[in-house]
Amino acid sequence: MKSFTTQKAIKARTDYVLQVGYCDLQNLLCCVSPSYYNAGTYGWNCDYYFPGLVDGKHGCICTGYRPHGKRVPYDLVRKYEYLASATLRNTHDYDATREKLNQLILDFIREALA
Repeated sequence: MKSFTTQKAIKARTDYVLQVGYCDLQNLLCCVSPSYYNAGTYGWNCDYYFPGLVDGKHGCICTGYRPHGKRVPYDLVRKYEYLASATLRNTHDYDATREKLNQLILDFIREALA
């Protein structure tokens, strides 16, 4: 179950926040649950996914109607969404699929931060 948090708390807690539009990483993040969400005057803003340490940095992926953080280029998002959808089509074992998607998430973050 995800908990409410503020943008200020997320920025203070993490080394980076990657901004992705609503449902742009639907396949890549399908096996991961968001830890936190943010909402404001106009309702739900975004969800926060925490993949763990990546190259010694702790950060998150922010996706939603009004995400914030470092904007990830759309071409990079499409590339990893395509790789994730291919993984979902070709792998029929849940554990193997989840492991491959987790590796894709880490590769996505490394490339987005480069």
